[in-house]
Amino acid sequence: MRFREGILSRRRELVLVTLSCVILAVWSWANIIRGIRHRVDLITALFSLTLGFIAFSIASKSSFWADRIIIGTIAVVFALNSVRAAPLTPTAMLAADVIKSSLWSFSAIFGFAILASQLRKIAQ
Repeated sequence: MRFREGILSRRRELVLVTLSCVILAVWSWANIIRGIRHRVDLITALFSLTLGFIAFSIASKSSFWADRIIIGTIAVVFALNSVRAAPLTPTAMLAADVIKSSLWSFSAIFGFAILASQLRKIAQ
C-alpha cells in the first residue's frame, strides 16, 4: 500500500514533527553537555525497536521524498536507541549519543527547510 499524499506534505504535521525533532535535539544535546549517559533497559529497547520498524515502514511506503528522509532518520534514531541497551564502553556510548543528537538535529533542520520551501510556494 502506498500513501497517495505524503504525511509531511501537510503543514500542520510538518510543523509538529519538526518541533518534536527540535525539542528532542535540544534535550539530547543538553544531556551530552551535562554528561548524562544512561543505558537503556531491555523493555525500552524493544519498544524503541518496534517504533523504529513502524517508522521505517511508513517512510518506505510514502511517496513524498521528505517523509522518506525525515521519518527514515527518526527510524534510525529509534534503532540506535535500542542498540544503546547493549553493554557499550563509555566512548561508544558517547558516540551513540552524539550520532543520535546529530540525527535529531538533521531532522529538525531538514523540516525547517521543507517548511520554508512550502511557505515560499504559498507566497508566490
